Amino acid sequence: VWMLSRGNSPMKAGFWAILVTIALSYIDKKNRLSFLDILQCLEEGVKNAVPVIIACGAAGIIVGSISLTGLGIRFSRFAIQFSGGNLFLMLFMIMFASIILGMGMPTSSAYIVLAVLGTPPLINLGVNVVSAHLFVLYFGIISGLTPPVAITAYTAAGIANSQPNETALLATKIGIGGFLLPFMFAINPELVLQNSDVLKTVIVVLTSFIGCIGFAAFMQGYFFTNLKILSRIFIMIASIMLVNSNLTTDLIALLILGVITFKNYKDSKKILNSNEAVS
Repeated sequence: VWMLSRGNSPMKAGFWAILVTIALSYIDKKNRLSFLDILQCLEEGVKNAVPVIIACGAAGIIVGSISLTGLGIRFSRFAIQFSGGNLFLMLFMIMFASIILGMGMPTSSAYIVLAVLGTPPLINLGVNVVSAHLFVLYFGIISGLTPPVAITAYTAAGIANSQPNETALLATKIGIGGFLLPFMFAINPELVLQNSDVLKTVIVVLTSFIGCIGFAAFMQGYFFTNLKILSRIFIMIASIMLVNSNLTTDLIALLILGVITFKNYKDSKKILNSNEAVS
């Protein structure tokens, strides 16, 4: 990590990391690597790298095709024209594109393709570079639990002996906060530490954290106790309001969440006390 931060290439940093690892093994007698051990480690490393190499090679073909045909530039122009320069509409378009293109693909391959197609239109509309890349990466990964091609959820279903589609739907419901977080990245670069204002960064991180909790409560229909329909609607609105870092909307959203939290906490205490009295 230090060598990468100094501007060295990943290959050079990895080479020196291997040498340092071998040297550190000699500190403890139990972990000392012999010449045969080093050869075995190198062999296992090459075997483990094969799937990544194949994925990157396949992604390279796709990226090369996109570059040579000019599809990336055309997609960017189409996305900007279709959205009419509206950032929120653009974000939703890139979200759906990232989920669809990321389905069934390894993370590295999906990111390489999405970085070519999805990030340029976002950057053109003023989204921070780091935020734009994280936006497409997050939704490329989330495609692993989003039906109909939820590879991650299907793998978990195989381990748990559960129904694949039901597992994928439940995974999407549990991880719904992950759908909100990338929008926060795009709108608030403070979340990815792209602002030198420390106080604003702390405030944005706290409000975003509260917003994710509120959105999860809205999806689950539970917050200390079962939520009524009206409370769920207000929690959803407050959570979305916390996406945009604005003092007025943040205060209104926090007030709404505070009232609902206080009311539900009191209701849960009453239910608990009544249950104890009955028992």
